[in-house]
Amino acid sequence: MSKSTSLLVAFAILILSGCATTGVDIDASRKELEKLNVLQVDASPEVELNSERFGRLESIVDSAGTAHLVGIDSKAQIHHIIVDSTGVSHDEVIGTLPKTVDNNKASFDIIEYPAGTIRIAVGETEYVRLISGGEWSRTGGNHCRQYLIHASTLFCAFVASGEEVGTAPRTDVNIGVILILPVAWPTTVRPGKLILAEWVDSSWVERTVIDPTTDWSADESDFEMGVDQHDMIHVVFGVRRGGIGCFMGGGYYSFGGGCSNLTEPEMRYARFALPANGLHGGAQGLARNSKH
Repeated sequence: MSKSTSLLVAFAILILSGCATTGVDIDASRKELEKLNVLQVDASPEVELNSERFGRLESIVDSAGTAHLVGIDSKAQIHHIIVDSTGVSHDEVIGTLPKTVDNNKASFDIIEYPAGTIRIAVGETEYVRLISGGEWSRTGGNHCRQYLIHASTLFCAFVASGEEVGTAPRTDVNIGVILILPVAWPTTVRPGKLILAEWVDSSWVERTVIDPTTDWSADESDFEMGVDQHDMIHVVFGVRRGGIGCFMGGGYYSFGGGCSNLTEPEMRYARFALPANGLHGGAQGLARNSKH
């Protein structure tokens, strides 16, 4: 167990112990709230989702106040679910992840853009449909992992390979033991980087490379991005260098082995401002466009 995990466990035990030993007078608390004229909000009856277990689930509330959920079930089916005050009013399967795509690492996000249109990015496919209904349009070649709206403009973030971005090569050293013989060998890679792309004229145009000059590789599934009230974009993202350690050995009846990373992942933080009118045609635009 890591140090951070141990601290969280200890903190949870402390909180639970406090709850177990300190009585809470619910009636007294309610009376205090009534004195303060706090708004009381009643919850709807239980909302029962599809019986299939969802390994991943994302949701938004659209401009009309309706909740949309997108989930991937145990059969890798992609569900679009609408929830209103009466419960689940709509549940449809809009696609299936290919067996070659890892459910836990696939792109997965949902947003309303433009107003009245729902967009869902799952794996290499982007699904688009009017909120009012109709057929889904499906476009392959999706790169987006996270959508972001800034100044009424749609952006998306994803990690591009070092070959696509043109980063400088990095040499990683790998070590291993085969039976009792130690070996070492180098590998040369170009570190992948986190990209911010803008939706322009029905195509994604890559605008910004985050952390372009270091030799760290961005983790394609470990980042979060948001915009504050000052129009600053904040990014927290995972990085790591390469290098693996391997062991192979065996006995009279068996032979086996395994490999693991030699470097621990790290978290990095970045923030930057975008012009109020977006990045249309700016010098930060990259040459390669992604139309999907």
